Amino acid sequence: MTVFIEPPEACRQAALRLYDMENAQRQEHLLDGLQSLLQRQVELAHQGNIAGVEMLSEQSNSLVAAVTQSGIADLPEFKSRREHLKQLYSTLRLALTANRAETAERLSNIRKAQKTVSTYRKNIRL
Repeated sequence: MTVFIEPPEACRQAALRLYDMENAQRQEHLLDGLQSLLQRQVELAHQGNIAGVEMLSEQSNSLVAAVTQSGIADLPEFKSRREHLKQLYSTLRLALTANRAETAERLSNIRKAQKTVSTYRKNIRL
């Protein structure tokens, strides 16, 4: 019976390839999680659920920190993912801005209504 033993360098290279594959899978998983959270935040922003957006932002911030720390976003093979994430952030920012403008308009209408009611109340008392 012949036993084949790989030279130590070949074993080390095989281990490095395996580590690189696992590391790439972890990186993909981080980016997938961030993308999913951003998409959900956009949905919630369109629904006007700002509290939900804020809650998910805590989770997405931790993923952004992990992505930044690992340097994934700077790798050329993730360029298209990076661009897609930028687009999602832009969409989220637009949705939040639109929501803020809508809220400001509602607040203005409420203030006008309060003034009208106050004026009527004063006129009724006279």
